[in-house]
Amino acid sequence: MAGLRLDCPECGKALKIRSSTRPSAVVTVAHVYCESCELKGIVRAGFEQGQFAQFSPVAQTHRWAQDNKAETSNKK
Repeated sequence: MAGLRLDCPECGKALKIRSSTRPSAVVTVAHVYCESCELKGIVRAGFEQGQFAQFSPVAQTHRWAQDNKAETSNKK
């Protein structure tokens, strides 16, 4: 869970990760604690919804909106 900051629900300071495991490719379980208020807990984070992007090629004759604006400003 590197790069992910979790705040303590009691004092609002950043929780420290003692250890973490990856039971699967999309789930991480971390044992966390707070240094200031001594709260300990377990955090489970997972990837829940994913979609692959579907790209379709754009025809060479396609005109983008910004191309029309540039041509109009050049004619003035």
